[in-house]
Amino acid sequence: MFDITDPENHEDLDRLENLYRRYYIEKSSHASFVQLGKFHLDTPLMNRQDSRMRPNLQEGIWSEVTINKSLQVKAGWLWETSPRSTIRWYGIGESVGIYGNAKAIDGSAAKYHGHVDSKGIGIANITWTPTKDFAYQAWNYYADNLFNIVLQKAELKKQVKASTLFAGAQHLWQHSTSPDDITVSSQYIGPEEKSHVVSLRVGMSHSPKNIWSINYTRITSHGRFLFPGEWGTETLYTYISRERNEGNGDVHAWMIENNRQFGKENNLALQAMAGIYKMPAVDNFELNKYSVPSYYHVAFKAQYKFNGFFHGLEAQALYV
Repeated sequence: MFDITDPENHEDLDRLENLYRRYYIEKSSHASFVQLGKFHLDTPLMNRQDSRMRPNLQEGIWSEVTINKSLQVKAGWLWETSPRSTIRWYGIGESVGIYGNAKAIDGSAAKYHGHVDSKGIGIANITWTPTKDFAYQAWNYYADNLFNIVLQKAELKKQVKASTLFAGAQHLWQHSTSPDDITVSSQYIGPEEKSHVVSLRVGMSHSPKNIWSINYTRITSHGRFLFPGEWGTETLYTYISRERNEGNGDVHAWMIENNRQFGKENNLALQAMAGIYKMPAVDNFELNKYSVPSYYHVAFKAQYKFNGFFHGLEAQALYV
């Protein structure tokens, strides 16, 4: 709806979104392929982030290969991105800091936008689903001259009479690969920085139309969890739209969530979330990049999918 880098521009808001060449390795219901070009990408950290405005887009090479019914592998290398709320394409390093730079770890104003030298980001994933009730994912994100992140996620569900119990656990480990000869104010991530994140979920589904969950996330005091907002949003279990815990360390987050669907074809979906987020001190810049105080967060979301002549049209409302 506007270009965040040029809000006075009301004329040229075009952006070429999907333009890629895809080669199918195996034509089946779960086709394996490799593609090259510009495309949408959805992973736990690098994703469309399209709760508003136009979604994130990536340029690079990406492949998905189904080994068998229980094992899938994904991998790729991305060298350009077009962040949400922009119309330009940026190199991976060039894109870091478009949304703002906040504070460096010494409390000075960070000025890393335009000083990040990164040739791209490599992503690799293995998803293993040995049974319909258990799934395991392992992701690795290597951002050249920035950091490496290993993310693991396991989810389990069990039928108990008329209800389904489910649980999930995520662990994220990040360490810096940034050069040590960059001034503090020009660093997106310090050469010694690292972070650990644990996110947990338990819940019950009385039916596909009524799902409850209780969620908890702990970012340890080892350091700040950092992942550029221009690339996507973290899908930790305590995430609520319009706020995130990226850029922080020493965080305790608790959140309860309820999802409901109505109508014969589940046309109407309602989501309610409420959380408490305990943050480090606002002047502790080594652990609080954006100086966000502790806060409560409540959100209600409604989504309606039309039928008949308007099939394909979707309306959403969000109150925070």
